[in-house]
Amino acid sequence: MGTKLQCILLLLSFSVLFPSGALGAGESSTSMQDVSNWPNKPLYIYADFPHVKTANYGPYESLPLGVPIEFESDLFKGRILIRLRGDDRSTTKAKNLLEDHGHHPLQWMYIVQGHFKKRMKLQDIMSGDFYKRPFKGLPKSKAGRRAMELYQKGMESMFPGFVMDFTSDRPKVLKPFASFCSIRVDRKGEEPELSSSTISVEEDMSLMKEIPRTSNKRKKFLSNPKASTRYSVDPSHVFTFEMHDKHLDLKEYTQTSMMMKTDMCKLLDKQPLSFGLFDVKNEQVIFKFPILHEKLFKSSC
Repeated sequence: MGTKLQCILLLLSFSVLFPSGALGAGESSTSMQDVSNWPNKPLYIYADFPHVKTANYGPYESLPLGVPIEFESDLFKGRILIRLRGDDRSTTKAKNLLEDHGHHPLQWMYIVQGHFKKRMKLQDIMSGDFYKRPFKGLPKSKAGRRAMELYQKGMESMFPGFVMDFTSDRPKVLKPFASFCSIRVDRKGEEPELSSSTISVEEDMSLMKEIPRTSNKRKKFLSNPKASTRYSVDPSHVFTFEMHDKHLDLKEYTQTSMMMKTDMCKLLDKQPLSFGLFDVKNEQVIFKFPILHEKLFKSSC
């Protein structure tokens, strides 16, 4: 496979943001279409109504950055805090965290805190998304598609629990809930406060017995299907979890991998990115926040 194709595969395999389906009939608002008035231009982040509803914002209304947003779905009730690199509204500590995270700055992060409304096995909870249109730039020949299928199987073997379907007309790429950067579980009333000053999540899953106490060991432990099937989320507990990324620049809508910068608008055929979590067993949305970019509304994309 060529270098370009390898990069595409890596982008689709490891990105923790995944495209949501393109906007369908009725999935719009006047404010969404008027790019010139977007409050967080060049981005427009909103809750995936009617699956997700927010307490203080209307359907498809632009959501703010740097402050907790209350939301609810059929499966989860909680809050989400979204930060982007370069956002002037972030606190000094938050800015420093994004800029000074190892050798590369974080491009974005989000933290979710709340409770699941029913008991679900960890293996059935996955982040990512389901796509409405095929990916662009992938091989169309029989041999090329076969190579892709072999690659998918290889990646799923290397990363147990991952679901990678690149070649179908409705692809999907999903990662286990256990792959989040940090997760903590608390009894209700004992959870840390999630506020505009929160900058990270301290790992602590000790309420779920035998799960290792560090994030790296937890990811490795729960990557074993035999281990993950033993654990379920308890509706009486409060879950706080964090995801962040160094390579996907939301403001540019590009991702850098293997020294190559890729325009996600073109690669994904104008399908928007999103923060998403799903009950894959019952095909239900736990939460989903699509992220539009002004590029998606330009014919040149």
